[in-house]
Amino acid sequence: MTSPDPIPALGAVKPPLTPAPHVRDWTLLKDTYWIVYPEYTIAYELQGNSLGTLTLPKTDPATITRILDQTVYHIQEVDPRGYLWGSVAVTLVDPSWDNGSHPQPSYGTLLSPITPTGDWILSTTVNQGATALQQPSQTWATGKMVWMNVDGTDQWTMENWKVGGYVHWAYMIQAKPGDKYWNDLPVVHQSIPEFMAGAKPPVNPVPYPTANN
Repeated sequence: MTSPDPIPALGAVKPPLTPAPHVRDWTLLKDTYWIVYPEYTIAYELQGNSLGTLTLPKTDPATITRILDQTVYHIQEVDPRGYLWGSVAVTLVDPSWDNGSHPQPSYGTLLSPITPTGDWILSTTVNQGATALQQPSQTWATGKMVWMNVDGTDQWTMENWKVGGYVHWAYMIQAKPGDKYWNDLPVVHQSIPEFMAGAKPPVNPVPYPTANN
């Protein structure tokens, strides 16, 4: 199967050279963008008993198809007591049937707890006409913040696992304006602002009294 996007050899994300810095809380994630690193865009979809994530025809026996997944998380806000929320955009590409053309991204709102050790469980709580995000209020991904060396620089990355019609694990890295991936997102070759243009940021919650009030 010919891929529309070259997949580099594994190895650019490696064990870190320096110890992980101490994190008092995860407010450092506020207003950050996280993307799937190029070498981890491959995912797999099981088709057979249902139409599948990409609404492909039923098959018997079941088939396993290699697809490409580019996901961007925009973490809009972080509660230092251990919660984060924001928006997500996803594009899935099956080179075997779409001739390499890239479908429009699907959008959703994300909400997750995050523990002091960096573990999180992401739910998509709003369906914005998504194909990859099929149901509201579903557990859609899990992961952990890990200190890794990416392209020679030690930095925080996200280990990310997704199961929902397809399976995918990846290292996700932070992208910032001026970075090479900010203007050329792997798989879709758009800028992050273009890719996220259809996402609707959630409204921040009204301040709620704490237990000490």
